[in-house]
Amino acid sequence: MYTIEEERRPTFSLGIVPVNVSDDTKVEYQISGMGVNEEPKGVLGINRDTGELRVLKKVDREKHQSLKLKFTALEVYPRTLNTHLGIDIKILDINDHAPTFKSESYSATVKEGTAQGEQVVLVKAEDWDEPGTVNSTFTLRIVSQTPNTDNAQFFIDQSGVISFRGCIDYEKAEKYVLIVEAKDEGDKIQLSSSTTVFITVEDENNNRPVMEATNLVANVKERDSNVTLLRIKVSDRDEPYTPGWKAKYTIVSGNENKKYKILTDPDTNDGVLTLLKSLDYEDGQKRTLSVMVENEIPYSTCTVKKVVADGLWKLEKNSNDAAETRTITIIVEDVNDPPEFIPPFGTVYVEENSATGIKLKTFTAVDRDASLSSKFRYSVGDDPAGWVSIDQTGIVTNKQKVDRESPYVKNNTYTVTLLAIDNGVPPMTGTATLVIYITDVNDNTPYLVTTDIDMCVGETASVANLIAEDKDEEPYSGPFFFQLLEKESLKGKWRLESTLGYTVRLIKEKDVYSGVYVLHFKIEDTQGESSEQYLTVTVCECTAMHKCNPLRLTSHSMSGGAIGVALATLFLILGILLLALVCTSARDKLVFTQIDHCDSSLLNSNTEHIGSDCQPVINGSPRKTHNAGQSHLVRNGKDVYWIYKDQNESCVETVNKINCYWNESTMDQKYWTNSQYDNMAQINMFLISKRVDSLHSGRNDLLEYNPHPYADEGEEPEMLPLDAISIPDSEFTPDQLLDLGPRFKTLASICKPQAQY
Repeated sequence: MYTIEEERRPTFSLGIVPVNVSDDTKVEYQISGMGVNEEPKGVLGINRDTGELRVLKKVDREKHQSLKLKFTALEVYPRTLNTHLGIDIKILDINDHAPTFKSESYSATVKEGTAQGEQVVLVKAEDWDEPGTVNSTFTLRIVSQTPNTDNAQFFIDQSGVISFRGCIDYEKAEKYVLIVEAKDEGDKIQLSSSTTVFITVEDENNNRPVMEATNLVANVKERDSNVTLLRIKVSDRDEPYTPGWKAKYTIVSGNENKKYKILTDPDTNDGVLTLLKSLDYEDGQKRTLSVMVENEIPYSTCTVKKVVADGLWKLEKNSNDAAETRTITIIVEDVNDPPEFIPPFGTVYVEENSATGIKLKTFTAVDRDASLSSKFRYSVGDDPAGWVSIDQTGIVTNKQKVDRESPYVKNNTYTVTLLAIDNGVPPMTGTATLVIYITDVNDNTPYLVTTDIDMCVGETASVANLIAEDKDEEPYSGPFFFQLLEKESLKGKWRLESTLGYTVRLIKEKDVYSGVYVLHFKIEDTQGESSEQYLTVTVCECTAMHKCNPLRLTSHSMSGGAIGVALATLFLILGILLLALVCTSARDKLVFTQIDHCDSSLLNSNTEHIGSDCQPVINGSPRKTHNAGQSHLVRNGKDVYWIYKDQNESCVETVNKINCYWNESTMDQKYWTNSQYDNMAQINMFLISKRVDSLHSGRNDLLEYNPHPYADEGEEPEMLPLDAISIPDSEFTPDQLLDLGPRFKTLASICKPQAQY
């Protein structure tokens, strides 16, 4: 067995490898393997002639603990194998490695209140020398502790666990720095290394908060609320803004009515005492509160009683110290209190329309200020309808009749606010509420919700719903009884499908034509109270877009001046129509001749003739007309002249009179009636009245014309709504109709030129 001490300086001999050969035998020696041609290469060499092993390089035992070689001896002549051996060379260890820590520094945190002996931090070291030898054996120790306080001492065991003895106190040291050494036990030389351990102390609650003021007094005016009474300042030696420093305040006594609250100002740690509800001076001038302050986390202390050299120290811990408590005195300042109504609320039932001066309720108010007792006056506050009054004894009466249907009454109740105002400085006011429940009487009649409707012309009867209401409530309202009070000219054209209910159906018969109709209704409630209502019904040809012409609807909103202008225009048009009616006919051509009764000359054109659909009528029977161009008929040797002729009416002038005939229709026959007139003015009035009666009676014989075919122009275009015509407002009085005379002078002068207009 060969040995080599690591790190020994080369070169040196390990000796000759022993081989049995004769002296006369020539031998060649060879080696191979680790240290030669294998790692670590070049460490060993051999003399080929003598077989001496030599060390050529240093060897590191921590890398190669031994070297394994192959030794060969070869005879030169003949070249044959003489010897083949295996050689092991052990590398001897020396103390060339110091123990080293896995980290150059360590950090840890320890809380106040941590029990002594508990692990704070673990450090690790190792030595690369041969295990189990003195070179690889090392010891750990704390070389220094900074700061070196009397309350705590750190120590380390050989496993690397660092602990402490005593009490950790943040107020004495916020941080510790330890130097830990690892040193081996080498024979010739001892090697060592060190690491730094940083230990941070985390503050807990080992100091109670202390109130700085000993006499806590606050002043407040009565009736003040939600105001800050006092700020309580405290001091605490623990680290600011930590749970062990933050103060927590509690009102221990004096807050049975929950009128106070106390909170912590997070910035200053002050206790802020707030008054939530007002205090009354008359209930006492002083109030006292007991307030306690503590921290957010439990309080505890640790004190070293005895230092033990090689063991844990003797300590004393305390967590039972009572939290600090202070008494706060609150002084209430007197101010003028408002009078108080006792009770502040009242109700009464009143029938509407009752007589005035009825006593509704009596209210009583008191003033608790001794200096101002009973020196106040009563007044009405909120009384939107102005119905009630109150005298200085507190008696409330109605000065006006109450109306259940008033807009100020909601759900049959009317609310009044009453006041009691003292003469203090400043004056104070107490309030009370009176709720008047109003019972209904039958003082309203039913009415139609709408008095203007549209209905469409049709080949069948049409229906409209009529709705009635009554401001009274049951049993003084509906269901209602409806009655249609018909004019003689409207009988048989309108009817009600039913007569009892809140809604009835109005039936328009099919022979009612376009126009505006005013219907007269009588509506009764369940108690027999009734009203008469007029309903305006516009009957028209309806379109897809509008039920009736929108221009008609807007006319209802015209002013008085606009109505006057419209009436004047209507009279002017009527005059022109009268003139046209006298002087021409739309379908029959007049024979112009001299008319004795009109004092005017009308010229014959002799170019037109009576229409083919006209037949002359003389004495109630039709006569055959003359040929075209003739202007008169001959009867009994006397001239007969046509004045007017169409299908239903005819007027013929004889020598002395003008005879007019009217075609009257009954269910089974037609017959002619005859009337005589002295002049054309009477004829005109006759014709107009007959046509108007025909329209109102629904007769359509004036409208019976054969349709005339025209070219197809396609579907009717969609009717667009028209803008309402804007008529400027102007003043109009009925007397203006007296000045319309000049507009008719031309017409009148034709018929009566001798008269003065």
